[in-house]
Amino acid sequence: DALAAGWWTSFWQVPVLLHDGSDNLPTATAAALQTLDVDNLVVLGGTSRISPSVATKAQELADADLHRIAGSDRYETSVEMAKKLGGWWPTGRADEFTASMVCLAASSGSGKRARGWPDALGAGAWCAAASGAAANPGTPQRALAPLTGGQPGIASIPLRPGHDAVPVLLVPANSPDIPRKTKEFLSSVFEPADSWCSSVVSPPGCAAPGFAVVFGGPTAVPDSIVSSISALVSGGRSVDRQPGIPQLISPFLTSLSMGPVYREKGEGPVQICLERGSYSGARWLAAGVQNSPAVTAYVDVMMDSWYVRDADGTSRQGAQGAQGTPGCLKFGIGSLKTGWIRSVGPSGRSSNTSKFVVSFADRYSVTGPVSSQGPTSYAGSDSAVTRSVDAESILVFLSTEPQIGLVSSGLVNVVESAGLTLTMHQLADEALNTPDLFEATWNLSTQIGTVYGNARGEAVFVDGAWQLRGTAQVLGGSALGATGKGGFSATLQINDPGLADDVISWQFDATTAPN
Repeated sequence: DALAAGWWTSFWQVPVLLHDGSDNLPTATAAALQTLDVDNLVVLGGTSRISPSVATKAQELADADLHRIAGSDRYETSVEMAKKLGGWWPTGRADEFTASMVCLAASSGSGKRARGWPDALGAGAWCAAASGAAANPGTPQRALAPLTGGQPGIASIPLRPGHDAVPVLLVPANSPDIPRKTKEFLSSVFEPADSWCSSVVSPPGCAAPGFAVVFGGPTAVPDSIVSSISALVSGGRSVDRQPGIPQLISPFLTSLSMGPVYREKGEGPVQICLERGSYSGARWLAAGVQNSPAVTAYVDVMMDSWYVRDADGTSRQGAQGAQGTPGCLKFGIGSLKTGWIRSVGPSGRSSNTSKFVVSFADRYSVTGPVSSQGPTSYAGSDSAVTRSVDAESILVFLSTEPQIGLVSSGLVNVVESAGLTLTMHQLADEALNTPDLFEATWNLSTQIGTVYGNARGEAVFVDGAWQLRGTAQVLGGSALGATGKGGFSATLQINDPGLADDVISWQFDATTAPN
């Protein structure tokens, strides 16, 4: 009970006198009550901790008005303190609690079995200083939840929050659940039925979500509690989901232009790209070079609407909903040999770092696109755009004199022939919500041997042509060191009805796979 009062006693510089739970006042406490000149005596905790007779004796010694704040346990008592000492009485009005802040700390057991109390003890002074009535700033500027909302924005923080006081609410140490009374209290204060700003909708006059500061690590306050509290103080606008590690799945490095399928951000000769849905849970993508932790390029994928719209402005979704458009982050490398990328979540947690070899000598590429004037064989549906039914088109292209070179180990070798088998998948989707897909296998014959691989990705129809962009995998061949991963780019020009006169140009590059 004493721990939960620290935010109030610290702010108002109110002395706290302790009692040992017996039927008599400790000598030092009794002496202090007689020497302190106070008008009000506040008893914190129920009668099982401080009996009525002890409270009456203390009142007589202090000659002060007696008040008691108590709940059925320490957790409900902390809620009652928020109400009676901080004025946190539920009103059902969001504007009266706009940008208001609470602190959360764990406390369980007593004596040698006490847990969480050091965090709760330290919380009191900090939460007092964070009060809106103090000179310190209030809740921080932050993005509105949820991460994938269709109207990403930053919370507009008023000069003063709806409530100045920043109370400390106690929860059981290492418990997966919020106490019922605490949950009911926060639900009634941050009333879900009222208007709270979010990235889904922010109507005029909506209230800035509340903010919670949690003291202690996950062994004291588990992530499940942090998630639930976040959902409660946002008026239910934040998803009740644990703040886990953001994803970073199979990034690849390329020097090819990946628009209009992939979003491209930054400047530089190379870019690290990610397929749709491969960075869910991330707010930022950050890149750097060598072993330096310094970030040389980054993109705020939430505020840049990567979860909302593709590079061509269309809103498409993967199999699991809004997971993030295909995107690339460009950066400069100079004469350096390695680069890295990681994803960072809204809470600051980051994924593992993926590293790439970016030096010219360790990369595969072709010096220009392979062009073929019509397929040698084909099957399936017309490659023209269809939206009413699913359609699959298979085209085989062969170029016997492509007039390009294969760059390998820093050397250019003439490509004598090149083949590509392309399969296009158009999905029945009048609203364009589902991306069209492709997959391909390819092979090159050069002076130093053969190289073969595959590719997959998405396709966008622009001005009479399919623009195909995705990832390429160099699988092997008789050429030395024929393995790697990178980008794939192709343009499939549609002419007359049917597949016979379709024209394609395609190219790829690859580098050492990420660590």
